[in-house]
Amino acid sequence: MLPYFGWALPCMILGMAIWAAEPGHPSPSLAPGANVDVAPWGERASWENGRDVGVWWEDPRDILRVVVAFAETPPPPYQARLEWWQSQWPERRIPRDQPAGAGESGWGHLGDLYQGQWLEADADIESTGTTWEYTFRPIHQKEFSQLESFKARHRTTMRLRLLFEDTAPKIERIEAFTDSVWKSVEVGIEWGGEGTGERCWDGQLSVFNGYVEALAPLVSGPGGSRVEITGPAQWRSSVRDLPDGVRCRVWFADSPNVNTFDSTVVTLRTASGDFSFDPAAVAKGATILSPMHDAVVGPADQIALEHLRQTRSQGVGCSAFRAAAERARTNGTPTLYARVFDEPEQSLERALAEQPPKRGRMYLPVGLEGGRQRFGINPSGSVFCVNDRIDAPPGKDTVRRRWGSQRLDYDFGLPRSGLTRRWIEDDCLPIQHAEWECEGIRYSQTAFATRLDPGSLGYPDTQADDTTILMVKIAGRNLAQEYKPARVALSLRADGRRVPLHLEEGLVRAKLADGEVIRALIEGQGQVYPPEVDGTIQYFGNMPPGTDGFIVVKIPFITLNAPDEIERLRNLEFDREFDRTRRFWRSRVAAATRITTPIPELNNFHRAHVSHLLINCGREPGANRLAARVGGFSYGVFGNESCMMITDLDRRGLHGEAERCLDTFLDYQGTVCLPGDYTSQEGVFNGAFGWEQGGYNQHHGWIMWAMAEHYWFTGDKPWLARHADKLVKACHWITSQRARTRNLDGLRRIERGLLPPGSLEDIGDWRCWMSNNGFSWWGLNAVAGALADIHHPEAQALRAEAMAYRRDILDAFREARVRSPLVALRDGTWIPQIPSEVHRRGRTFGWITVTLEGSIYFLRTGLMAPNDPMAVPIMQDFEDNLYLSERYGYSWEKHGAHWFSRGGISMQPNLLCSPHPYLLRDEIKHFLRAYFNAFASCYYPDTQMMCEHPLPDLGDWRGDHYKASDESNSTYWLRLMFIEDDRDDNVLRLGMALPRAWLADGQSPAIERAATHFGPMSLRYESRANAASITAVLDPPRRRTPDRVLLRFRHPEAKPFRRVEVNGQPWTGFDTDKEWVELPKAEHLLTIVAFY
Repeated sequence: MLPYFGWALPCMILGMAIWAAEPGHPSPSLAPGANVDVAPWGERASWENGRDVGVWWEDPRDILRVVVAFAETPPPPYQARLEWWQSQWPERRIPRDQPAGAGESGWGHLGDLYQGQWLEADADIESTGTTWEYTFRPIHQKEFSQLESFKARHRTTMRLRLLFEDTAPKIERIEAFTDSVWKSVEVGIEWGGEGTGERCWDGQLSVFNGYVEALAPLVSGPGGSRVEITGPAQWRSSVRDLPDGVRCRVWFADSPNVNTFDSTVVTLRTASGDFSFDPAAVAKGATILSPMHDAVVGPADQIALEHLRQTRSQGVGCSAFRAAAERARTNGTPTLYARVFDEPEQSLERALAEQPPKRGRMYLPVGLEGGRQRFGINPSGSVFCVNDRIDAPPGKDTVRRRWGSQRLDYDFGLPRSGLTRRWIEDDCLPIQHAEWECEGIRYSQTAFATRLDPGSLGYPDTQADDTTILMVKIAGRNLAQEYKPARVALSLRADGRRVPLHLEEGLVRAKLADGEVIRALIEGQGQVYPPEVDGTIQYFGNMPPGTDGFIVVKIPFITLNAPDEIERLRNLEFDREFDRTRRFWRSRVAAATRITTPIPELNNFHRAHVSHLLINCGREPGANRLAARVGGFSYGVFGNESCMMITDLDRRGLHGEAERCLDTFLDYQGTVCLPGDYTSQEGVFNGAFGWEQGGYNQHHGWIMWAMAEHYWFTGDKPWLARHADKLVKACHWITSQRARTRNLDGLRRIERGLLPPGSLEDIGDWRCWMSNNGFSWWGLNAVAGALADIHHPEAQALRAEAMAYRRDILDAFREARVRSPLVALRDGTWIPQIPSEVHRRGRTFGWITVTLEGSIYFLRTGLMAPNDPMAVPIMQDFEDNLYLSERYGYSWEKHGAHWFSRGGISMQPNLLCSPHPYLLRDEIKHFLRAYFNAFASCYYPDTQMMCEHPLPDLGDWRGDHYKASDESNSTYWLRLMFIEDDRDDNVLRLGMALPRAWLADGQSPAIERAATHFGPMSLRYESRANAASITAVLDPPRRRTPDRVLLRFRHPEAKPFRRVEVNGQPWTGFDTDKEWVELPKAEHLLTIVAFY
């Protein structure tokens, strides 16, 4: 792929067009401490057919005062009104007094230019001649009287305007003042500091939210700079061996709002490279050293002095650049990215040991494959069920729920403490066991979900709305040498309210809003207390030493009232249903890909995830289609995350289930729009028979990608041909929408060729997000490639469109990167950053936009090649500034001492693709660290589940579970250790990232029955490292032949192999540095032995 983020430019750039006009010299009224007028960095506009004049900004501004200067005598002030654009603020506010953006605050919204309303400002106006001056009154006095305690005198807005009764008069100037004030700093800039060869540095400065003045050579007089100043912010410079530079005074905005968007950015554009910096950092004494740009920026006198020492020594000694580099080497610490290379390979054992202890346990969801009736089993042994999508679409269970509430909670009165053990059957099946010990009694509980009717617990027998029964067996055993009392007490709450219960012939009847209904059936031993005792049903027994007792509680999800149903409930025998359920889930696990590693936790979780997928994928009532719901009880179909699950089904060989999930998107294409400035929903993939959720703009691209992946995993050409028209329509939606931005100008010029603004993930702000465009391109490119494989007539045009879209994305975000200030690393150097939104000059707000949906996806999607010049800076920025960060990740202050095992992950560790770019770069230590840390931070061994978010901090959990989408990423990364087949280069890579410890002597890691882009395959290693050999047995894929097959042997001590045999014959096709063997094309079993 082309390195679009390279630096080469023609030497003469002084006539080049700048994307947005930015002032280069100061206003006559500029003065230290004066409030900043931010209007010059907005754009004039009219929205009401000439009746209004206003200004808009790319980001929210906190406006205190507005001054309007008319070109002639204005009308009376009462004939006009000042209005401001109200979007999110003030109901949703970003704090001004403290850094925010990590944890819960990461869900903050800023507002946008599309979702909102014009509000008349409550302001005082002073009219003097041809000038009107507005000063805002406190917001709570009139506009938002309900916000009694919020008395802000500013308006946070992206638009202001004067609206007149008739045609607006000519306005000479609009000023919009914030509470930021002007400060200035003398800045020195030196380039060519490495002093190698001749380079052209002709260039210019522009300033956003600020001004530059007094541009001059860095050092004047004899022996000084050779730069030629050609304008207020322009120069010519050519350097050979010795550096050169300029100095200037920069006026910058200083704000009391720590989350302000008034920050000043100075952009340097030269023939040898472009970058920006923050003058406020220079004012605090920072030296901005950028090896990538061969430049250094800092306090002018310091830079000039160090530069003068260089020129007077005629190249001997150090330039300002080299002096800064030496200080960085002396005072800085290595970047976290660099430090990983020096650490031993991460292991799950270390990652778990160095994570904070888990501060709680999660509930276990249980249900039927494809069913929509689910129960949750809490660590306390209590259980619950939720009205989650039972009402829509309607089914036979909709009217029969009859709870009189949205949630039911059943408690059995088990001990509140003393839980000694909790596990699931076979360490991978959705059958929970738990044990408590209290006052000499061991209580045990086994619980699982079954079906009221006979037949399979899955497809095709089980329908979405079939009646699910929760079977719960509670047993007691007296461990003491004397009689001990044991008690179980069943109680019920509906939406938190206690519901009286009574027992009648084993049927538990509850008084709910819909009348008295049957809510359970109990069978067991022991004395039953009268129902008058707190409205609970209590079983009591005085147990002799060493004896056992039990009860069985059968809880139907719906309300049963027909005699035949009640009789079938009575006939459900616990042990028989236990065997039925266990046999079913064992068969489903056995049908899927199996991974075996030396780590039991990984093996168990990989197997357990099968049931998580199949329980979460709910069947549409009355149809065969499946909806890949990403959570068990509240989350619906989030297209992007659902596709993580669907492709995991395909990777496991469960192609029928994956296809039924994709059928939902195909059959409901175009039924639900995406939230954004779009003109059509025709062709959009988002709808899922009402279960769609989130409205993430990236859904469409992800679903397209998953369609293409399904084709590559199955090779099903008839399937692809059958749906090709719908896939082409999906591509055309992208093409038609981005065509609307191709001719934009002014501040919106940077959007050219991108999709119009839309929402991002859980952030509802409509903007031109990198992530939305990246995934839309990903899907378009994937579909074009799949259609080309079946020689579809539109494939060539779609591939050309994908290439053009990629160029537009990279061009736009290259400019966004240039306009964003360099960021510091821990080693004292500074690097470029790529913002998450194309208009931002630097970070957006919050970890979701910056970290979870950040520039790392340039690498993951293939928009940027793994060896692109920006690849390492992206990963350095994430490691040093985002993953462990007070604003964008977990606190460095809390977790920095354990950076190795607590870094490398986001606050949704298994959703962000943090390991994957490292694998693409063949940085295996980094890949394993990110994978194991993400796994360890979210893994709960008692239920073989992962939490969605370790929030509010590591060790906690938050979210809806099973969070099968995040879990699917984790199992994908585990698979990538064995098989990588999806780089779009027709190469099958095997064993690329197996931990070295897994190939220690006697170990035998394996993957069996794995679906790949080339067909099913299996691979098993057998290590005899102590005898100087490692064997791999490959049953290769046979459906499609890869161009190359690369098999890696990662020796436990990193020893290079001396020779290789394939099927007993010497083989010379290997690379000892890469530790891989290039295998011959084969359709039969291969045995490969590496000798050491």
